[in-house]
Amino acid sequence: MANWEWGVDVKIWEDQWLPKGSTRKPITPSRSCLLSRVNELIDPTTGEWDERLICDIFWPEDTTEILRIPINQHMQDCHAWYFDANGLFLVKSAYKIAVARRDALTGRDSSSSGCANGYEGDFQWIKIWQLKIPNKIKLFIWHLAHNSLPVRRNVARRGVE
Repeated sequence: MANWEWGVDVKIWEDQWLPKGSTRKPITPSRSCLLSRVNELIDPTTGEWDERLICDIFWPEDTTEILRIPINQHMQDCHAWYFDANGLFLVKSAYKIAVARRDALTGRDSSSSGCANGYEGDFQWIKIWQLKIPNKIKLFIWHLAHNSLPVRRNVARRGVE
């Protein structure tokens, strides 16, 4: 019998380990399931998913997602950033998530960036970044359009004297 270390630290019902959904947790209710760790879903003789056990415990949607996850017995469990294809945390991807959540709460369309005066026209912001001018001027234009220049009024609005 082999000793499989994969999934020992991952809790089936509490951790975000499924590559789907907003919670990244199983949608199947835990009910009175005695299993608690992902490694308990792996057949100890083959080192593969125990398909029969998984089908008995989980709803078909979860079963499909679990069985799609490849098992690599030589890899240790690690945290991965779901919002990046490489699993690495990037400020860029965190910013995109923050903007999307803000826009969802305010009912705005995240594809357009509105100006300070509330006008959300068809202006294509990408054109600013494509200009053949120094980056500091591009940044100045962007700040100007978003009313975020550190002028006296904006500084005072933020509570700085």
